Amino acid sequence: MTWYFNLLNSDCTYWNPPHRQGYSGYYWDSPIILRCRWERHTELIIDETTGENIVTTGKVFLSARVRVGGFMVQGTGYLLPPCQEGGPVVANPEDCAVEVMRCDVIDGFPDVATNVPITMYRAFTR
Repeated sequence: MTWYFNLLNSDCTYWNPPHRQGYSGYYWDSPIILRCRWERHTELIIDETTGENIVTTGKVFLSARVRVGGFMVQGTGYLLPPCQEGGPVVANPEDCAVEVMRCDVIDGFPDVATNVPITMYRAFTR
């Protein structure tokens, strides 16, 4: 195990953006469990499509790319995103699924043990 896996110290559950289901709402793809490092703090970023400023609620370092408009929650065991349409209601608002606002690629740094370049991803959530 390399330092890269030590950095990603927890799991999160991710759902791709929901699909419209006619007039009766949305449906969700199956959840995906990813290794991550979740940091809860606010940060100001620029929306790359509109150029608007967005205040994010967290930064998540990930082992795989996620799509803008998808939803994430720290932890596992969820079939549907908490606090979203069709999903369970939770008592603590911090346990609600948050929307992915941007996903950046952090590329090109070599693994110390193997010298193979590692790709990691950073998602901003709201």
